[in-house]
Amino acid sequence: GKAAIRSHFTVTVSGKVTMTGVGLVGWDTAKSQLLHSLFISDGMRLHGTWSIEREGLITTKTPGVTAAGETFETTGSMELIDKNTMMNKLGGRRDMEMKRLRK
Repeated sequence: GKAAIRSHFTVTVSGKVTMTGVGLVGWDTAKSQLLHSLFISDGMRLHGTWSIEREGLITTKTPGVTAAGETFETTGSMELIDKNTMMNKLGGRRDMEMKRLRK
């Protein structure tokens, strides 16, 4: 079996693509939770957790580091669009979203 699911994503703000990147999601057997990592085109990286709220809805809590070395944390939610696509609303912003495609 696969240890992780890889995805490619684009981030849009007000309809304009601002970032792209690669994500990995896997199960942490020691902590019994889903973990995810994002590697973004501008050098930013994030490593956090997913929680399944209900079928088709996942919430995220993600600390990250910018390319300049500054730390931050973001929260969000993702809706399952189909078996290969998720749409993420980042930090509750309505103008910013991330679309993930499983590869």
